[in-house]
Amino acid sequence: NTEVDYLIASFDGSSKTDITVVASGSGGVEACAAALLDNKPCYGGVRLRRNGRFVTFFYVPDGCPPLQRGRASMYKNGVLNVLEGSDNEIDMRPGLTEDQC
Repeated sequence: NTEVDYLIASFDGSSKTDITVVASGSGGVEACAAALLDNKPCYGGVRLRRNGRFVTFFYVPDGCPPLQRGRASMYKNGVLNVLEGSDNEIDMRPGLTEDQC
């Protein structure tokens, strides 16, 4: 689907192991940054508009409990490896713009 240029995945409900897609859409880095969850770690990828490259990210909100933060970081490589075609990882955060990548 060429209309979708970002994807965000996170833990499914209260599960400690199941990860599912929680958001996807178009609008590039800015739309993806606006869609980040504020209470759970997020994994994802976004296609950059300026050059068409696909980049991945791992984001943990400041208020995330330490145990959840640690568990999420253990899954990071496994989840991001599923997102094939990525050539870089960016430091995603709310308010990020493509010019800051």
